Amino acid sequence: QPGEGPRLDADALLSGRFQELGAREWTFYKPRWGAFHETELEARLAALDVSTLVICGFNFPTSGLATVYEAGARDFRVVLVADAVTGAREESLAELGRIVRPSGVVVMVNDNVQYHGEEVPVDFILGDFAEQSGFDCTNIWVLPTGKGNSSQQMARFGRRELRKCVYKWVRRDG
Repeated sequence: QPGEGPRLDADALLSGRFQELGAREWTFYKPRWGAFHETELEARLAALDVSTLVICGFNFPTSGLATVYEAGARDFRVVLVADAVTGAREESLAELGRIVRPSGVVVMVNDNVQYHGEEVPVDFILGDFAEQSGFDCTNIWVLPTGKGNSSQQMARFGRRELRKCVYKWVRRDG
């Protein structure tokens, strides 16, 4: 059952208007893959003096990538939360390395995983991909409490806490 929060107004959204959900929180309808295409997003962000966008909640190879392109073309700083988009793979990182401007930032949240009882250092693997794609890893924050491995792995190999990190990559100049 829906909570007491605001209900979406389909007519308003489909007519291109933003709908307020809370203090400094709005939703809007995007008719195409990119969030800027035929929307008032750029004007809304300019009115709010926003210069940095955090990209999440998209399928990266379609909507996420289109929005990154559109935001970059408008000189916004772009932060991609790769753990909060679907389809962010090695090819996605290579594409980000190609399109993110020098000194541009990508922030990733990552869980390491266990496979047949062995920890797979996904953070190191993605870090290697990022470096091959033109990024330098400038910060790694290891969260104080890791996460457990999957229930299938726990049943077979026991529970083991795995590292969970947030890291920041900055696009190299030139």
